[in-house]
Amino acid sequence: MKQVGVAGPQIKAAIAAIRYWKDKQNLSWENLEQSASSKSGAEHKIKGFASGTLKALKEVSEMPGT
Repeated sequence: MKQVGVAGPQIKAAIAAIRYWKDKQNLSWENLEQSASSKSGAEHKIKGFASGTLKALKEVSEMPGT
């Protein structure tokens, strides 16, 4: 993700979001979008993980089964 300009703290947040959903066995782009949501009080929000980081993650990775 560094290659597409994502900083260290946001990379850690992306990893946290992936682990969060993987542990729940529901890892998907849609669920990661929930973790990136800026809506206050979003149930699955991961601090430091936002739409820009999600966009970069989509550029450099693939989701199994999609």
